[in-house]
Amino acid sequence: MILDSISNAQIYYPIHFGFSTVFEFLGSNDVTCLEDGKYELDGDDVFLITTTYQTKKFIQDGWESHRRYIDIQLILEGEEIIYYSPLDSLKETDSYSIEKDYLKLRGEGVPLVLKPGNFMILFPADGHQPGIQTGTDALPVKKMVFKVKV
Repeated sequence: MILDSISNAQIYYPIHFGFSTVFEFLGSNDVTCLEDGKYELDGDDVFLITTTYQTKKFIQDGWESHRRYIDIQLILEGEEIIYYSPLDSLKETDSYSIEKDYLKLRGEGVPLVLKPGNFMILFPADGHQPGIQTGTDALPVKKMVFKVKV
């Protein structure tokens, strides 16, 4: 897992070929105008899902992980907590869905706040629970999740 400022994005280009595609897209487009939906940047190797939603409360059964894609998560509006835990510290609660690239998990972890100007990279070994409220009330968030094929 990596949590950093978007101003440091170029440091991470060498980790994976798709990271430069993501961060160059962010640097050359006005992403604040994007509607919710899916956008292909490099076929199914690199794509973007933009969503708007209300944050929610943390629950032990709300964890997830992915095997085929790395997530790069970026907040456009609002803020949220993303709970993080190494995958081997969590318990599988359902079988892995190949179609959805989704493994449902249960457990505890570390809360990390994601705000505009920051991004989080989550690898297949990183369990995470995104979309968690930072206070007592649910608040609206506009978020981008880039999917980079492993």
